[in-house]
Amino acid sequence: MSSGYVRTQENGGNGGKAFADNLTETCQLVQVKIRSGRRIDSIQGVWTTPAGSRVTGESHGTGGGSLQSFTLEPGEYITRIDGRAGSRVDQLKFRTSKGRVHGPYGGSGGTPFTISNVQVGGFFGRSGEELDSIGFFTEGAC
Repeated sequence: MSSGYVRTQENGGNGGKAFADNLTETCQLVQVKIRSGRRIDSIQGVWTTPAGSRVTGESHGTGGGSLQSFTLEPGEYITRIDGRAGSRVDQLKFRTSKGRVHGPYGGSGGTPFTISNVQVGGFFGRSGEELDSIGFFTEGAC
């Protein structure tokens, strides 16, 4: 991955505080941790640096819901996100470059959205008690 990330559209509401995991000094997003119940309570990424060490990002949201995570294989990356959002992020589902699907996490509220043909490198959005909105730093079309 190069450091030429761009932002996708942001989905969800205006509550909470803005965050951005634009970790362009890292090579690859290798794990995603999500806490969810009826909605997405939090999201957190883990990256591998060029030297091979891991960097765990901040958790965006709170500790509610159940913790689930998925780990990407070497060379694998997220290419598509399907979700639902209204005033907060209700649901997220991820598809990878190897055809694996993780999720859906969360509930069935909100309006559907899809972000596809991307290579996800990090997250941005707004969070407080829950994940209020989310967008993705990407490298563009795959």
